[in-house]
Parts: sequence; C-alpha cells; structure tokens
Amino acid sequence: MVRLFWDDSHGRVSYAIKGLLFLVDQFFWLAFGVLIALIMAVVLGRLLKRRLFKVVDSAPWVILGCVCLAVAADAIVLRHTQADQYLSDTKIEDMLHTFRELGAPPKIVAPIYFHYVDTNRVDSLYNQLEPELEVKEREVTGKNTLKADATAGVGGTKIGVEAGSESGTKSTYSPANLLIDRKCVDVMKYVQDTWPDNYFGPLWAFRKAYLRGLDAAYKQVQSLADPSTLKPLQPLGDNEGKPPNNLGEADDGTRLELLRLHGYIFIEGDFEQTVTGNNVILVHRFMDRPKCLFRAFLPISASRMLPKTKPLHLTVFGDVTRPLGDDGFIDVAAIAVY
Repeated sequence: MVRLFWDDSHGRVSYAIKGLLFLVDQFFWLAFGVLIALIMAVVLGRLLKRRLFKVVDSAPWVILGCVCLAVAADAIVLRHTQADQYLSDTKIEDMLHTFRELGAPPKIVAPIYFHYVDTNRVDSLYNQLEPELEVKEREVTGKNTLKADATAGVGGTKIGVEAGSESGTKSTYSPANLLIDRKCVDVMKYVQDTWPDNYFGPLWAFRKAYLRGLDAAYKQVQSLADPSTLKPLQPLGDNEGKPPNNLGEADDGTRLELLRLHGYIFIEGDFEQTVTGNNVILVHRFMDRPKCLFRAFLPISASRMLPKTKPLHLTVFGDVTRPLGDDGFIDVAAIAVY
C-alpha cells in the first residue's frame, strides 16, 4: 500500500501485479477465498439488483466519497508508520550503482601523449571499427549558363543571332585523414566501453572483491528476508564478501579470472624495463598471492622512445597472448604505451 500510493520511482501497475502474485504464492487459500467472495458478491448483486441498486441509487456519491476517504486515510497512516521499512528496488539499484563506481578506472580522455604506438595494428583495429558505409568522398559540381539573342524582321520574317557562354566549377570533399594517435584513442575508448573490467590498475583486485562482496550481500539480504514482514531473519556472515586486507592478494575467483584472461587490456602501474634480443620487455608486478606479473613485449626501436625515469609509471594497452601461467606471467603484445 505504501509503494502503491507514495513511491514515485516504482511502477504502480507492475507493483500491483507483483502484489497479486505474492498473494497467490504465499497466501493461496486467502486469495482463493477472496475470489470466491467476489464471485458470490457478483451473483447476489445480479439476483438482488433491484433492492441493491435502489440503495446505491439513493446516495451513490456519498458511498463513493466514503470509499475514497477510507483508502486515503489508510494510505496516510501507512505512510506515517511504516514507510521507513520500505525501499524501492530503483533506489537500491541507484545505491548499488554509486557503490560500483568507487575505484572505477579512469576514462580515456584526449589529449594523450603516446610513448609508443604500433601503427599497423592500430590502423587494422580502427578499420574494423570504422562504419562500413561511411562516405569516403563527395563531389559537388556547379554550372552556370548565359544566353542572349537578338531578332529583327520585316513582316513574318525574322532573323536572329544567339550567343552563349558556359562556366562550371568542381569541388571534391573528403573527410580529413586522422592521425595515428587519434585512431588509437578511438580504439582504446571502444575497448574500455566494451570491456570495462579489463583495466588492471592498482585497485583492480580490491575492486573486484569489493563488487563481489556487494553483490553477495545484496543477494543474501533478498534471500534472507521474510516476504510477510520484510525483516531480515539473521545477520550477514562476518566474512561474507569481505575484501582482501592486502591489495596484493586475491581470492580464488580472481585467480580463475586471470587464468582465463584474453582479449584487449590496459595495465597501469610501475614497470621494469629489460632488453632481450630484438624486444623490449616491460614487467609489472601485479599481485603477490597468487603470483602474477604482466609482461609486455615491444620492438627494440621503442627503447629510445620510452622515458628514462625509474621506476617507469606507464599505462600499456595491448592484447593478451598468454593468460596466467605456472610461472606467474601474463604475456601481452603491446599496442600502445602512454
């Protein structure tokens, strides 16, 4: 009743339907008795319509007004006494959305200074994301015609001279050729919007455990609530969904996710640079338990473009070539470093 009249964020019709389903599921015989009473009322009203309608016709507006006042009084009393016990699903979802935004990875916002960009791979990825029916070139042609004539004659005979000139212009328009850095920014924005959890920053493990704990707590509250009283039957467990004390630790769910890691990812943190053969290798220690290090491979030419500071605080964008192995490494083919 409180939600039906006072909760603006909840659909009144859908809530009424859910209420009816709740009555059928939880109080079947009560709902069945109410249905039988309604049927009997209709039948008796049909049989005794003359006497019944005579009473109703004598004061219809008084009866209707009393019914409306009774419903309004009931709604006001429930609003005053029991409104605090109810929270709409929409409000709960808003709170969960706010909590989920805590520790969210930073958005990709230009301008970005790139230390290294794999031009060929960025071009390939950008071409896959570019709309297929994009207008590549547009041609506009303008044409002007000028004509003049003069006629002279005697009687029905006419002699005329006509002269004309024609000029035209042709213009071609095509979209500007985007630089590789701009293409790379567009590709990274698409990847982050499509796979927001693939940003491995300092708070990634903590955020994953925190979100799992938040979802577990919400589901437990829903499952442990008695629908007839809307009161929790027992408190949550002390260790249910508890985030790790150390940011360098992770639970079994996180380890399983790293074992299955694939696709395009971002890695933010401090890197150690080594040179092996024709490759520059950037290594980032991600967590201690389980042992997990990201290893990004770049061509040897990238060594002169990377900063010389130690440690190297960078963000690497690339695709996973090997998920977490027994040696504790996740191999990544770097596409861009900034």
